[in-house]
Amino acid sequence: MPLVWRKGGMPCVQWPLCLSDAPSSVCNTLVAVLVTELPSILPIQHIFDLRLALGGYKPVWPPAVVVLLQSLYAVESCTIWVDREVDKKYWRTCLKSEYMVPLPQLKSLQFVGELPTWYKPFWAMGLAIGRAKRGHPLEKLTLTAVRGFLDTPNFVRWVPKTMTISGQRMAKFVQELKFNIIEYSPMDPPDIGAWDGEV
Repeated sequence: MPLVWRKGGMPCVQWPLCLSDAPSSVCNTLVAVLVTELPSILPIQHIFDLRLALGGYKPVWPPAVVVLLQSLYAVESCTIWVDREVDKKYWRTCLKSEYMVPLPQLKSLQFVGELPTWYKPFWAMGLAIGRAKRGHPLEKLTLTAVRGFLDTPNFVRWVPKTMTISGQRMAKFVQELKFNIIEYSPMDPPDIGAWDGEV
């Protein structure tokens, strides 16, 4: 889970924290505890650019992710890796805004993944509508497929200006909606040529 935060008003180097797939329920519990305790361990309240990849065989317990996201007050840009093995209900649970809107300062949200041809990200657009109705609209929502061994998902050809969800035009809730396909994942760790040792 790579994080970027500000220190003394200046952007700091990207710091990757990798939460790997949990092989057992015991390990999954330990990972959930770690995620829940991150707000008290690290100065995450100053993070402004968040990249989140939680998935695979055993994704992190949703309530732990909710606690983490509700502690990230300054995040303005968020990229989330969508694992095709994780049901869309998982991300709905983590990001729903029924009681408290996670990432209240969020302006740009991107979902990205190696997705099958039939994949339809209606759930992601529904989350954006929910945020807007609760007074936290996104400026930009991007739904991205990474070109891989799978065929290109059909959704990358959708027309943003005419997109509707349950009869609601997306243009009313998001300033910019974008569907695209890229060659390489933006979740890959950065290449750091030099580091002075400071964080």
